[in-house]
Amino acid sequence: MLQTPDGLTPDEIEFRDEVKAFARTEIMPLAGQIDAEDHIPTSIRKKIAEKGWYGILWPKEYGGYGGSIMKFCLASEQIAYASGGVGATFNATVLCGLPMLYYGSEAQKRKFGTRLIKGDYVAGSIGITEPDAGSDVSALKTSAVRDGDFWVVNGKKRHIDNVGVAQLLAFWAVTNPKAEPKHRGFSTFVVEKGTPGFDTLVTRYIGLKGLECGEMHFDNVRLPADNLIGPEGHGFYHIMRLFEVARTGAGGWGRPDASGCGRSSGSARWWSGPPTSTALRPRRPRADRRPRPQRPRPRGRSPPPPASPR
Repeated sequence: MLQTPDGLTPDEIEFRDEVKAFARTEIMPLAGQIDAEDHIPTSIRKKIAEKGWYGILWPKEYGGYGGSIMKFCLASEQIAYASGGVGATFNATVLCGLPMLYYGSEAQKRKFGTRLIKGDYVAGSIGITEPDAGSDVSALKTSAVRDGDFWVVNGKKRHIDNVGVAQLLAFWAVTNPKAEPKHRGFSTFVVEKGTPGFDTLVTRYIGLKGLECGEMHFDNVRLPADNLIGPEGHGFYHIMRLFEVARTGAGGWGRPDASGCGRSSGSARWWSGPPTSTALRPRRPRADRRPRPQRPRPRGRSPPPPASPR
């Protein structure tokens, strides 16, 4: 396949330029407003949905874009360049649909997935992190107990992107607390905003304005059995597959923020000298520098005892 010097195919370059033009004209002019108000206008989310980018990884038969992981990264990068908060909310909505895409039934893809990628749901979210379970996802405590044709869910999620605006949320809960090893004891579910007993709490952060991170609260939430995604007990494997995409997309999303910090710090003059990018650059590798001579300690003499407190 023909590739350009930067490793992209002509089709990928065309897609990148399309997203770039959209981000510069539709998002960037509102970036200051988003930061000031800590709110992303719904019109931006709708326009992204109209482009089909929420379904960038979905096949066209479901109304998706039919794109690749590379195009997901390119879209994340260009959107985040215009606004970090919009880039993060875009990623969260895309990731919300992946459990259904990869493991959901045909009915679940049609009921939840197509509505998410078309923008019928304003945004999506994923709920993994809990007060006592972060990187160790096998330590989840949120529980789901089968009761006839329903699952009764109780627990709390924390640090969840888009939680204040998402209308469809994928989450994970323990369905078999006696499973050994324990990572085989939890499963994947989806919940719609407005379900009785389900509530959210937004906790504002310093950066990523407009993302509306926060908590998910489950208080005897009764979910239909059809809201279970994939086989019971396979939730851990679903998360690992999701992380493969999420971390790749996060690389695209984080790149413009990192480069922006570099440009900002590199051009600023914090004192009456050269730019910091020049002044703080190491002159030569530390290992090559001449060591500072140390005064030898006389033999047979131990260091003086520490002074007693006054």
